[in-house]
Amino acid sequence: GPNNATLVIAGDVKTDDALTLVDRYFGPILPGPSVRNTPRKVSTMDAIIYASYEDSLIQQPQLIRAYPAPYRHHYDEAELDAAAFVLGTGANSLLYQALVKTQLASEVDVSNYASELSGEFVISAIPYPGVSLGQLDAAITQCIDSIARDGLAKRQVDQFITRYQVDTMR
Repeated sequence: GPNNATLVIAGDVKTDDALTLVDRYFGPILPGPSVRNTPRKVSTMDAIIYASYEDSLIQQPQLIRAYPAPYRHHYDEAELDAAAFVLGTGANSLLYQALVKTQLASEVDVSNYASELSGEFVISAIPYPGVSLGQLDAAITQCIDSIARDGLAKRQVDQFITRYQVDTMR
């Protein structure tokens, strides 16, 4: 409805002509129900959910772990961004060292996707041939447990901050 719409007019137009056309084409549209803002919240899960999908066109298995995470600008967002960086960004990351260097996985990626209303923290990995998804899952759990137990090293946090500042300036 027009009460939840934005119209952009660009180009070499005369304002009065444009407003006449807007009124002709959009003026008769009645407003819809009022739009309420959806409250932001940090989602939770009561249980671990496992799902498996198969497709005849897919040649390699992939393990994806997705966790509910806070929305954009929540006070925990920066910490999860740092954890995603330390776990899965670059050849020095914990999961790269634990999975790719040891040939448990050919590829690993970690991201914290914070959106307006909620977010998700995602770890994905593709196992080497002969490595089961269970083995991969156990190795990922070990890395996460080590961060939960020991926290992040100052050096790791400093690397994340530097990378964040560089990316922001670019």
